[in-house]
Amino acid sequence: MKNMRRNTFFTIIGALVAIFLLLAFAVYRKTPFPDFFSRSFMEQGGIAEKEKKLFFSGDAPSTEQETRLRLVEPVENFAKRVFKKPFGILISPENSPISPEKFRGYHTGADAEIFPGEEKKNIFVSAVADGTVISARFAVGYGGLVVIEHEIEELIPNKTDGHNMNKIKREKIYGIYGHIRLSSVIIRPNDQVKAGDIIGVLGEAYSDDAGGERKHLHFGLFSVRNGSFVDGQGAIPDIRGYVEKKEELFQWRNPLQFF
Repeated sequence: MKNMRRNTFFTIIGALVAIFLLLAFAVYRKTPFPDFFSRSFMEQGGIAEKEKKLFFSGDAPSTEQETRLRLVEPVENFAKRVFKKPFGILISPENSPISPEKFRGYHTGADAEIFPGEEKKNIFVSAVADGTVISARFAVGYGGLVVIEHEIEELIPNKTDGHNMNKIKREKIYGIYGHIRLSSVIIRPNDQVKAGDIIGVLGEAYSDDAGGERKHLHFGLFSVRNGSFVDGQGAIPDIRGYVEKKEELFQWRNPLQFF
């Protein structure tokens, strides 16, 4: 009888300890345990929903019209490096954070700067998504320039749940990668690249590869959906780093909204 009481006592203590540990874990995570049998949990995909949040950048859209794209950083710590010339900033020799400044207009991309100690370090540049190489060449103002036509999955929130993302289509968008050391670029026009593939390294400061500029990456996203220029061969991306009028920026997307 004593053994039975003792076993019952330890069973109860063990159960209480297990409950305590589960409650402590829930408080630590600051999230409630999911109801695995609820309809809402199954509709959201359960644990798969957490995986989506790891892959798709940015916070939840505030409206149904907003979208999120799945992108890889063009350089490591991309967002933290954009602290001088973000997308859309109006630049002139009089107000530029860079001196001397030779450009003027609204910035069509986001400049990723180098950190202290990286002056002589190879900074690798990666393709932000799968795509086809359009050009890898010298361009005035950029030095080494790589342009990639990306096919990106475009997603919008579910009508009933702003956190539930549903794939609706694939969008064509051009990645503009400027100030690249051309000797490090082994890809050629019409080559296929995968998200995360290394496309080259940044050009050295004030070299021809950097277009005579500081060592940094100019990264732009030109959206065919928003408009495009046309020549005899069809739609082509606009590689301008600056535009005269703010209204012209509608053809580009702000890269930082995806990282």
